[in-house]
Amino acid sequence: MLHVVAFATALMAFPPSATVRDIPRLRTVSPFLSSLIADARDHSPTFLKLADALESSDLIVYFEATPQM
Repeated sequence: MLHVVAFATALMAFPPSATVRDIPRLRTVSPFLSSLIADARDHSPTFLKLADALESSDLIVYFEATPQM
């Protein structure tokens, strides 16, 4: 349920005029994971290429940290 609330909150951050292309395909509710994703985009050409391909697709990827793993 927490994920649904977080997702709804994230969507509310976009203006009503936002198009589907304005909403990121690579998503997380974790500030820590957001910083890791940004760092990976900046320092890994492979990650950047994959993330860019994802952003131009119709897929959505959620990143979630699971301490038990």
